[in-house]
Amino acid sequence: MNRQQGASLWEFLLAFGVASVMFATLLPSFLDYYRTSTRNMAAESVIQEVLKGMEYAMTDHWTRSQCRVAPNDKTLSALINKGYVIKEKVEKSQWPIDIEYATSTGAPKVMRYLAVTLTLPNATQASSLLADMKGDGEVFELDVTGKQLTIKRPVRVIQKTWEHLYYNPQTGCME
Repeated sequence: MNRQQGASLWEFLLAFGVASVMFATLLPSFLDYYRTSTRNMAAESVIQEVLKGMEYAMTDHWTRSQCRVAPNDKTLSALINKGYVIKEKVEKSQWPIDIEYATSTGAPKVMRYLAVTLTLPNATQASSLLADMKGDGEVFELDVTGKQLTIKRPVRVIQKTWEHLYYNPQTGCME
């Protein structure tokens, strides 16, 4: 009599049990990674939307005024109302957002950088988002203070070589 080839019922149940334990052990880690990645991508999307809106508002103001200074209305609601930032993207954000048009201390009219600050639920999430954003390759400065993450993008006031001839750093205007 030939012996039957293949796995017995007990072997199958043992293998199924081991696979179930492995799945149950690894699933929470995979779900946590997925949640963190999704949350970080959402935060990065909001940050990029707000920075882009700030740049559009600043460039529009520069074109109209011929001065390289911050727009008069420097609030997030102004960016949304004027159409520089998509309202729905900001409203979906789970975190409070603050913006800043930073100027130079020596010449208060000269723009230095644009800043977006997200206030996250805890310092761990802020550090996690910081780690994810460091490898993006864009030019900006990242800073974590407690549960706040601040992204600063430098502003080039002089775009073209000839602008050096007409730019007055005391007033921030082309003359």
